[in-house]
Amino acid sequence: MEKKGLLLGRYPPRYRVFEKDSLNIVNEGFNYRGIRYLPVTNEKGTYTGIIRILDFIKTVFEHFNENKLSLLPKLAAKDLADTSVPSIKFPVDSIKTIINYMIEYNVGGLSITDENDILLGEVTEKHIIDLFSTSRPMGIKVQDIMTRNPITLSVNNKLYEAINVMIEKNIRRIPITYENELVGIISVRDIVRYFYTIVEKEGVLEKGHLEKELWYVGTPRTSTIHKEKDVIQLVKQLRTEGIGSLLVIDDDENLVGIVTDRDIIHRLARKALEKGRLTGVETT
Repeated sequence: MEKKGLLLGRYPPRYRVFEKDSLNIVNEGFNYRGIRYLPVTNEKGTYTGIIRILDFIKTVFEHFNENKLSLLPKLAAKDLADTSVPSIKFPVDSIKTIINYMIEYNVGGLSITDENDILLGEVTEKHIIDLFSTSRPMGIKVQDIMTRNPITLSVNNKLYEAINVMIEKNIRRIPITYENELVGIISVRDIVRYFYTIVEKEGVLEKGHLEKELWYVGTPRTSTIHKEKDVIQLVKQLRTEGIGSLLVIDDDENLVGIVTDRDIIHRLARKALEKGRLTGVETT
């Protein structure tokens, strides 16, 4: 009897790196279609680990602190890979398995492999969020799942200061202010895009590149949602705008929180699954 499971994810994955690939190729991967998690394989295609975008930035930051940025080109993908994150075996047995793995291993992307650990595909936070039924409210407000009172930085703060906060707090986005007014946001994606541009133009990262002010690197975007909105409105807005986070405001348009795709997975997905609000998954 044929084994049944879920048709969920992308086959093959959008991008993968080999263990011996350079740091520049890793950076290139993170700049390809909004990727935040890179599966790593050996030359035979066997899955050996995953690289988080924040881990990539952390590696650059460590070399910056140690005045060793010139050594970055010598690193390979295997030096950044987290080998403790398991793959999901195809066919996937349930959405709950994926959600549990994402929470347990603190990742928003998982590799899908066959019984011999050969890489077949990927499943990400976005694939889970796309399963949410938006036909009716869930009765849960944005403020119930948001991260309250998010850390903010000024447009005049330096890039290395933002990276330090991201690493210390394990966050991927920081709202940017000017004279206490919200003017934008800096994300891990902004940072790797900036790194990629520098390497393309100048060949290597140098200390001065990480000392740029945030207005130079961040995104002048202030997509917001009111704290009292139902989370289904949040899901709709994330889909429509093609983004991974929204800044949360109150009646006076003051920043009171931030909500991300990670918050949806960690604080909402299990509940949605229990309520039958994850739909559209076929079996094979």
